[in-house]
Amino acid sequence: MSEDAPPSVIAAWEAVNSAWDQPATHDAFLATVSQAEAFAWAAKKYKERGDDPIATERLGKLSRAAVFVLTASAAKRPPEKSPYRMLVMLLIVAMLAIFVAILMLDTLPKRRHQPAQPVQMR
Repeated sequence: MSEDAPPSVIAAWEAVNSAWDQPATHDAFLATVSQAEAFAWAAKKYKERGDDPIATERLGKLSRAAVFVLTASAAKRPPEKSPYRMLVMLLIVAMLAIFVAILMLDTLPKRRHQPAQPVQMR
């Protein structure tokens, strides 16, 4: 049988199958699934049980746990950096450089152009 879940989740599912009527085994399975984030695999396993009332109840709990864990993990993600962040920074630096250059040119002493004096030849 090909399983695409972590070994801990598979072992917990085997424990659930061996003690199907025990809520504690289902709770332990849910905790293991939540840690491994193997919600899809667990839902598939519960759905394979068909119309079993325990499977239906546990599928609902599994669904609520998945929403809770995935919502909590989504809030932890750092905000994405803008792809234009570097361009904006470069433009700001360029504008500052131009501003400083204009200030420096304005504060330099003004030179007045004086016409050259003719040289007298002897």
